[in-house]
Amino acid sequence: MTTEEVQTSDQPSSIPAGSESINDIQINLANYVNTPLVLKGTSFKLGFNVDVSIRNKIIEGKYIDLALLLKTDANASMSNSFQLSPSGELIIKPKTNQKIATIARWTDAFLTFSSIYLSAHPNKTQEILKYMHDVRVGAERGGNFIKYDEQFRLRQSFEPSASWENIDSELWLIQKISPIWPPNLVAICNFIGYLSLEGQAASTARSYVSGISFKCKTEYDFDPTNAFVIAKLLEGFKRTNPTTDSRKPITLQILHKIIEILPVVCHNRYETKLFASAFTLAFHGFLRVGELAIGKGNSKDTILAINDITFSKMKMVIHIRKSKTDQHGRGAVREITATYGLEFLEIRPAFPGPFYCHFGGLPLTSYQFASVLTKSIKAIGLDPKFYKTHSFRIGAASDASSKGESPVKIQKAGRWKSKCYKTYIRQ
Repeated sequence: MTTEEVQTSDQPSSIPAGSESINDIQINLANYVNTPLVLKGTSFKLGFNVDVSIRNKIIEGKYIDLALLLKTDANASMSNSFQLSPSGELIIKPKTNQKIATIARWTDAFLTFSSIYLSAHPNKTQEILKYMHDVRVGAERGGNFIKYDEQFRLRQSFEPSASWENIDSELWLIQKISPIWPPNLVAICNFIGYLSLEGQAASTARSYVSGISFKCKTEYDFDPTNAFVIAKLLEGFKRTNPTTDSRKPITLQILHKIIEILPVVCHNRYETKLFASAFTLAFHGFLRVGELAIGKGNSKDTILAINDITFSKMKMVIHIRKSKTDQHGRGAVREITATYGLEFLEIRPAFPGPFYCHFGGLPLTSYQFASVLTKSIKAIGLDPKFYKTHSFRIGAASDASSKGESPVKIQKAGRWKSKCYKTYIRQ
């Protein structure tokens, strides 16, 4: 391997000619990558630390990624990456460490671009200033300014002598009607307003905004939702769109009726014992259905397993490995009366894995849990519209409160870490 096989796309290689040793090449590459950038200061010109090859491209009117002009000393050690060309050659390419997602970042980069470009084309000064103004106007009016700038400069690279000051009508129209991502503040405000008009719950709006925030922070390293006006809009949304939880509690009395009707609802004795135990545990253990049965948001490795249960003096001790509010898997222990748990254990096949499984070994699913509950509620003369799988937790919290249990004890039983447990208590 010769040093002619190690090429750079945007920077001249620092590997000396005649280096035949692969170790020499690796050392030279390491020295190349770790060369620090000079800290910016007020005494330096804009673009003083831009690579020579990139400067030449700008002067020649070729297209470059403006994000390359935003690199600083903080990411200098990561400013290049090694890639294999289609012919199998090792090449060094600048790595874009920052994405341009805001007009402020674009302006920073374009000022550097302008400084370099105008040093060779001073007669283009007014055109460049007009172009910068047009892009900023487009961003201010909610357009996809990033796409417009990208496509305009690509077209400009095919005809470097063309004027910068004339708006490309086709591109301008496209960027005005094309999907905008990342969204700007105005778009997010309009989206929240739309959700309000559609009658969505405030919690739904907050969830959507959180999703936008997460995507923007992970992909663009900025959060457009972190604004005072967004917080106030969501706060007002909650006040003007109050929602009430229509779910009713499954009380002890209702639970007993459900268990009594299960032989009629279920196909056989095994299924009867299975659901009697699962429903009882869901109530007395303050459990979510996702902690007992498999569904879309979990797996058989996270739900209650046979190894998570022990029996002691008619007590059933369960270890909850992971839950909705325990994503790190710290776990929790609950102790309840073992009657129905023991009855099910006596007929349960000796399969490893999920505690609640069918006779053939397949785990109980959330859909089956909800379906049998709905049939049972109908069978005892109640409206299934008001009784869902979460009604067991609501009923458990309400029952504990009616018996005078302390808020601390209720919170611990339901594994609530805030005062939201109060929303589960029905009088």
